[in-house]
Amino acid sequence: MVKRVCLSVLCCLMAVPFMAAGMDSCFFQMPQALLPGISVNTRKDMVDFFTHNRPAVGRTAFAAETELTAFSADLLTLKTSASSQIQVKRLTIGTKEVFAWIHTVFGPYPNSVLSFYHTDWTPCTDVEMQKPTCLDFFDEQAAGEILAKRFEAECTRLFVEMWFESGQKVLHLRSNMLSDLPDEWLSPFLPFIKTEITKEF
Repeated sequence: MVKRVCLSVLCCLMAVPFMAAGMDSCFFQMPQALLPGISVNTRKDMVDFFTHNRPAVGRTAFAAETELTAFSADLLTLKTSASSQIQVKRLTIGTKEVFAWIHTVFGPYPNSVLSFYHTDWTPCTDVEMQKPTCLDFFDEQAAGEILAKRFEAECTRLFVEMWFESGQKVLHLRSNMLSDLPDEWLSPFLPFIKTEITKEF
């Protein structure tokens, strides 16, 4: 009975590191240009802390703190500062395995940049996603052509936050235009604005 309990506990302790297998090497091999000032040893310590349910905080070469806030078999999220976050998602697109890299800056409104890399961290130019536009967050069909064209012409500013979730191939995109743009201008367009959209890979 004691042996059986010990075995169960051991299996539970091994489960978290096993589930994250593969993303550890992704994290360790990430180029310094994408993650400046964080040594490989520091990254290994952060993964070790996370898998043992401890605060996964590491100090960069610039004396700043970075925290590993999510780490699974296909996703990791790093809080690189009070106003910056990096997320890496492992995706299989067709027969190709790639890393989707999202850098989000939390200024007045969150704004993200999405890039794709091969698993050796060289840029992946044959996988891309067009930069979101205001019309992506607008129901053109319901609004009609005239109002949609007016919205496209007048909406010249857009902040978009992007993120993935573990176990899914869906990219979430959230627009901040309802908070950012004047109510008076938004009024005729409001019924047709979509705050959040998704894209499946």
